[in-house]
Amino acid sequence: MTPGPLRKQAWPGAVRGLKQLVEKRVRGPDQASRKHQRSWLWGEVRNAAGEIKTAHLETPNGYDVTVHGALLAARHLLAYSGPGGYFTPAQLFDPRGVEQLPGSSKILLT
Repeated sequence: MTPGPLRKQAWPGAVRGLKQLVEKRVRGPDQASRKHQRSWLWGEVRNAAGEIKTAHLETPNGYDVTVHGALLAARHLLAYSGPGGYFTPAQLFDPRGVEQLPGSSKILLT
């Protein structure tokens, strides 16, 4: 069912109100707190033969990973002269690109 004119007009106000609410009440950690926060990632895959592989990785907090990841991507793309198109981070960098980020461990495969 397509929203009527009144419903369409209500959306911008609702979005604006929710944004204001978030700005007033939601605060991320400060720099001192983020310095001591870490993220631990774990993944598991299984193939058709039933073989299982796991991966473990430790990184700084998500805020720092986001900033350093964006900077890594920008530097890489400024120097990139390959074909255009869509790439995942693993395709554009390499499957272990996250290891290049400051404070990230090597990916441990078992």
